[in-house]
Amino acid sequence: MGSSKGKDILFFLILGIFLIFSQLFEYNGNFRENKYIKKIIANKSLSIFKLENNTYIKFSIFLVLVTAILGLIMELIIRSQMGISPFTIFVAMDPTPTTTSILHSHIYKSVIGGIIGFILSNLSLGVPIGVNTGDSLYQYVPKLANIIIIVLPILFLSQLSSMKNRLAPSRLILIFASTIGLIGIFDGGLFSVPCAGAIYGMLLIYFDGNAFDYYTIRLSNKLHITNNDEEYMEKIRNKVNFSYKSFKRYIPHIFFSFNYINSYIYFNNWNKYRKL
Repeated sequence: MGSSKGKDILFFLILGIFLIFSQLFEYNGNFRENKYIKKIIANKSLSIFKLENNTYIKFSIFLVLVTAILGLIMELIIRSQMGISPFTIFVAMDPTPTTTSILHSHIYKSVIGGIIGFILSNLSLGVPIGVNTGDSLYQYVPKLANIIIIVLPILFLSQLSSMKNRLAPSRLILIFASTIGLIGIFDGGLFSVPCAGAIYGMLLIYFDGNAFDYYTIRLSNKLHITNNDEEYMEKIRNKVNFSYKSFKRYIPHIFFSFNYINSYIYFNNWNKYRKL
């Protein structure tokens, strides 16, 4: 979670929000029959949630990757304008020290931090001690970075939609992956642990979600997750190709390994050029 206490607060806040709102897609009669929930479900704007859940996972992964890669490009732009090496950790000192690098980017964090700082200042409040908003970096960041303000709510809705019609095991994995993904996209970037872990979790459920549910329920003997429906479990088993000869089942693990190798190479290069 890093050294900033802000990540801990955000993690539990976003995790709780996902746990609550994912109930919109549960077969929970008591919840769905609530008069307020009925109004929400009946709203025409919720038609965006009617696509297949895996479609939303694909869109979420695409949005995370594009946004993160764009952040890396902006990291290179900053260094090009300053005439420094891509492997240099950039440090902004005023009003508080803030670092950013290709390995752990704070480009988007500076935008979010600036908004938080502005809101708190208007409320005559200050940023809590131990929370680094990264706002000192904002003056050096390209204006394009403001796109994160639009990306985050779209990504939240897309990730929430990917949780519908799923059993508890895969749903919980998606909730965790979505939570760290929302944090990692603006605080760390593509090569950070939260962002890489989020993409890995989403790929895992996208390519192997049914098998993950099936094995988890069978091994834990928790058939009540499917309301003790053996026939439903049989349908899942029949839908899943349990042969690990299928290449697509290795894609999440390949991505994770590739990300690790990239981080390792960059770290070694940074050690080599850090004195430049």
